[in-house]
Amino acid sequence: MSRPFRNLALNLLSIFILLIFGWLEVAAAPLGQVDTTAAPLELNKPIERSIAGDEAHSYILTLAAGQYAQVIVIQKGVDTVVSVYGLGGSKLFDVESPNVNLPIWLIADSATTYRLEVKSQTKATHYEIKLQELRQATQEDRSRVAAQQLSIDARTLRDKRKEQSYEQATEKYLAALDIWRNLDDKPMQASTLYEAGWLYGDIGQYQKAFDCYARSAALYKALGDRKGESDVFNNTAWLYGELGEDQKALDMYDQVMQNLKDIGETDPVVISNIGASYAQLGQYQRALDTHFRVLELRTATKDYAGLSITYSNIGNCYYHLGDKTKAIDFYNRSLELMLQVGNDYYTGTVVNHLGVLYRGLGDYDRALKYFNQALALRESAGDQRGIATTLADIARLERDRGNLNEARKRIEEALDKIEWLRSRVASPQLRISFLASTQQYREFYIALLMQLQKEKPAEQLERVAFNASETGRARSLLQLLAEAGSKIRNNVDPSMLERKRVLTDLIDEKAHLHMRLLSGKHTEQQATAALKEILALTTELEQLEGRIRQSSPQFAALVQPVPLKLEEVQEKVLDSDTLLLEYSLGEEKSFLWAVTPDSIKTYELPKRPVIEPVARRVYELLTARSVNVPNETLEQRRQRLELADAEYDKASASLSQMILGPAAGEFKNKRLLIVTESVLQFIPFAGLPDPVAGDARPLIVGHEVVMAPSASVVSLLRQETANRKPASKMLAVLADPVFS
Repeated sequence: MSRPFRNLALNLLSIFILLIFGWLEVAAAPLGQVDTTAAPLELNKPIERSIAGDEAHSYILTLAAGQYAQVIVIQKGVDTVVSVYGLGGSKLFDVESPNVNLPIWLIADSATTYRLEVKSQTKATHYEIKLQELRQATQEDRSRVAAQQLSIDARTLRDKRKEQSYEQATEKYLAALDIWRNLDDKPMQASTLYEAGWLYGDIGQYQKAFDCYARSAALYKALGDRKGESDVFNNTAWLYGELGEDQKALDMYDQVMQNLKDIGETDPVVISNIGASYAQLGQYQRALDTHFRVLELRTATKDYAGLSITYSNIGNCYYHLGDKTKAIDFYNRSLELMLQVGNDYYTGTVVNHLGVLYRGLGDYDRALKYFNQALALRESAGDQRGIATTLADIARLERDRGNLNEARKRIEEALDKIEWLRSRVASPQLRISFLASTQQYREFYIALLMQLQKEKPAEQLERVAFNASETGRARSLLQLLAEAGSKIRNNVDPSMLERKRVLTDLIDEKAHLHMRLLSGKHTEQQATAALKEILALTTELEQLEGRIRQSSPQFAALVQPVPLKLEEVQEKVLDSDTLLLEYSLGEEKSFLWAVTPDSIKTYELPKRPVIEPVARRVYELLTARSVNVPNETLEQRRQRLELADAEYDKASASLSQMILGPAAGEFKNKRLLIVTESVLQFIPFAGLPDPVAGDARPLIVGHEVVMAPSASVVSLLRQETANRKPASKMLAVLADPVFS
């Protein structure tokens, strides 16, 4: 997914490259047509003009010593950039802002004539420029200029794209934010929070990014600035995509599109992100069609920075659709533009795409060259998620060419990076979705360890693989359980807790209204509007809960729960009468560990794409009675259920032999503690046929069957209940839960 480049100015090298590739029509023409007649700015005399994407308009402003001026550029349709030049024509700084009103504050230490140059960031637009204030400077004025300078310094540091410069940039933004708060300047607070959130998102500080965006959006909403609010929602949706919530991201982008439509605007960045969301969801043809629409928009406006992203996205779609020739063509077009735009963040992405493509073609040397370039670019850009992706891709390459130890080193580095990112997400739901989106790394790691185990059985790497499986499934669950028993909301800002209460009540109220709406006469538009309202409230609640956790003094101690290792599971969880069966399903291979207090045996199972359809069919047959078929008669229902019952015996026997059969020799008369994942979590193992019995008797006849999310969670629950007094009475409740 993409967000707009912050600096679209092309340097001399850029122009040279464009000339080589024929993207400029006239060899001697400068990129921007500079207005040689600079208009003077006069107090309360606004100037309204149209500007093309390749133009620059200049204005003159003369200040006496100690004089203060505020200039405002009212942006109508497209964001502009204002460059301020001082004595001798040297550039002092650039100013840009997502706010409708783009302000510039100046204080002259000595008599000075400034030149202000206005440019559109992408295409033709209208703007108004006016000298809003002109007087002797006050202390408050000096504070505004100081805050403006802090933001300018922050952008300069940010553009260096080094880890230390990022830290310094965030400090500058937060210092500027404090000044804007003291001045009670809400538009600038919103803008500064937006910029800080963008930076936090780039470097993987997701919770801090959510926090900044939530506060920025609230300010823009209070100000009635729908464009600013839409920009924030666009970047917030991008964060959800980074954390694996692709459908939620897509829903938010649709909302942004509607908001922009309401104010008469179209943003190629949002459309591009919608296309990227389709790709993440596997809808590559739909994504391709969307990106070609973006291509037309960006070609018309000569948005070279945006075009570089679009070419990359189109190449990625062609790659997944199987047309590698076109993929290479568009990747190379993207790379040519990326290099001249000079943004390491996005260049790293397209270079990594090329590495994946050539790895798939078996050209390992060329692929590794691209991966190493991508890794350097992503490290330079501070793109932590991208670094993890490239490390995992290098690991796959090294595995494919037989360098198993090097592959292990690289995938372990990738998993360390993923854990670092996970620990910076406070929302439980987002932590889970993020880990789910990176589960393929752990699956690869487990398969690699088991491959190494065959080569070096003495190293007992099946134990390391079991530990990796337990860590992957248990960490988020352990954190949730630890939070449930902690006083995580102590010493938290009461206003946040009150807002949570209000949001919870609102969601409950809106959910009831929505149910009433659906039960009566309604239009599809009414139902969609009601759902969008609930989505907005639940999103705000989720982000608020993340802020509450992040601000709690107790939270820091909870984000690093340590799952049990094999030896601890054998000692603390198992007894001589219990057999642990733990599953790990993978795209290439699946594994089953059969663990007793003094042994571990590993069995290789079919890959996930083989197991899941069989398990899903068993689930469908089991739940056939709960399915309502429109216009089905009683006789048709009876026949359907008879067929389901008849097919179930065969399907369940097949699944049982597939996932239980290999380890059936270990069952004996033991209690079975079963830890599963994916679609297997929906299967009642107790009802599956016993693979040892000669008939179709269910497993529960000969064994006590216990299902658990992980062995480590079983241990923690035992600790939590060890000193709990037994309930004086027992109550069994059977209900049909309503999860909305």
